[in-house]
Amino acid sequence: MSTNTTTKKRKSDASTSASAKKARLANAMAAETVEAILADSNNHPVPKDADAVRESFVGLALYARGLEEEIAALKPKAKTPAQLREAAEKLKSAAKSGIQKQMTVSHFERADVISSSDVSL
Repeated sequence: MSTNTTTKKRKSDASTSASAKKARLANAMAAETVEAILADSNNHPVPKDADAVRESFVGLALYARGLEEEIAALKPKAKTPAQLREAAEKLKSAAKSGIQKQMTVSHFERADVISSSDVSL
């Protein structure tokens, strides 16, 4: 027996893909620079060329900014009192509904209880 499955390929935007690859490469290079500096901070070579030093500083600054943005994105957003009341009400109704479902005996469960209690020994 064989099964025929179809797979969908993800569509990718070439410009987005290229810019994402470039950003990942820049981040990887900056992370490697950080590792190299921290591994041997006293003997890490400093470029003599001002442009090379500037490029290194800019790369590290962009890397740091990217990390700051990632951290900021992970922080929960502040909610207004109205949003908090709405969320609390939604949670309250969901909890109440769940409790009611657990406390209610379904039609099929009642039929099982009745049929087992009707059995005489």
